[in-house]
Amino acid sequence: MVIDRHDDAIHTHTALAAHHPPSGRITLHPGPGTTSETGLAHDLLAALGKPPLLEGGFPAGRQPAWEAATA
Repeated sequence: MVIDRHDDAIHTHTALAAHHPPSGRITLHPGPGTTSETGLAHDLLAALGKPPLLEGGFPAGRQPAWEAATA
């Protein structure tokens, strides 16, 4: 995890260039204004190349995004 307090572009570019899921390296670049755990799960799915919004029926009150991200 990298926390770039000064929003230095070189850190962002280096992290994005390191993204390589087959090697176990995933660079998650949260969407602007992400403030919820569900939003973070959607960003993680997108980083993995998966659709962030899942189609289909799910049990009432159950959030499938984290189940998909952890799978």
